[in-house]
Amino acid sequence: MLRKNKKFQILFVCTGNACRSPMAEGFLKSMLPSDIKSKVNVVSAGVGTLGGSGATPFAIAAAWQDRIDIMRHRTKMVNGKLVKGSDLILCMAEEHEEVLKAEYPEAKDKIFLLKTFHRHDEVKEDSIPDPIGQGMEVYKACFDEIKAEIERILPRLNEMIYRKIY
Repeated sequence: MLRKNKKFQILFVCTGNACRSPMAEGFLKSMLPSDIKSKVNVVSAGVGTLGGSGATPFAIAAAWQDRIDIMRHRTKMVNGKLVKGSDLILCMAEEHEEVLKAEYPEAKDKIFLLKTFHRHDEVKEDSIPDPIGQGMEVYKACFDEIKAEIERILPRLNEMIYRKIY
């Protein structure tokens, strides 16, 4: 039985919330099993955005190549309410993780880098590079890297979600 109608919330964080984190948000939403979709909030935000803009055209196009629609996305700034309401916070780069852990030390146990979360092997690079200002090929490579990481952690996410909501 769902506890207190509380949804499990996953927050993806990048810099401007216009490329990496909205692509991650859109992809994870598409991957959630149908039996838990209504019990999970997947959101994204940035540590350095004014908010209210859309995803970049190349981010929209890169996601759309996998039929992920992020056209309605609007950027937003990370804030205390988002952090407090999230059960898991996945950052795209080390600097995002550092900013969040410094700003919200009470949340440090739920803040991770996407590429190192629940990983048992070593990675060359912990961060997913920002594609902003680059061409479509770079955006597609970025989306593919995010997609691979989410596919890698999906069994762990499903386990965490089931444990929390049932």
